[in-house]
Amino acid sequence: MNKDFRIATDFFSHRKTVRLQRTLKEKGLVALLRLWAYVAVNNSKGDIADLTDKDLEAITNYPDGAKLRKVLLETGFLNEQDGITSIHNWSKHNGFAYYAEERSEIARLNCSKRWNKQHTGSILSECRESTPNPLPSPNQSPAPIPELITAPSPEPGPAPSPEPVPDSEISF
Repeated sequence: MNKDFRIATDFFSHRKTVRLQRTLKEKGLVALLRLWAYVAVNNSKGDIADLTDKDLEAITNYPDGAKLRKVLLETGFLNEQDGITSIHNWSKHNGFAYYAEERSEIARLNCSKRWNKQHTGSILSECRESTPNPLPSPNQSPAPIPELITAPSPEPGPAPSPEPVPDSEISF
């Protein structure tokens, strides 16, 4: 559900707004803003074909819904095509509201992916913790560590050299 809608910075000086204000006064401007707020929350695609004149009166708090509809059509704030009335260029001027359902679905899918990734990772770690340790027991010789095998031998040999040289025939 949307919590806001956009109004262009030139709204009050725009020729359509000036014509609306001259015809319906400030009540007409407020009615238009109320209609936009209603559409942003209740029909994000800008389609108001299902709204009767009485509905317009209730939504906009304007006393004559038929007159309001007529003037909004004449000034170009509403479009009517094939019997369907909609807010003029709603998707262009209020794209954030227009695409609210799509954004919500994308957010829901991304949240699900994150949740699955987090919980799959924790399940894997739990599985690893419950799996027997593959390391050898203390009685077995450990497998060689690859880093030690591939490490170069020091040059020159280790210093200091042992003195006297150990006798290989001495046993303990």
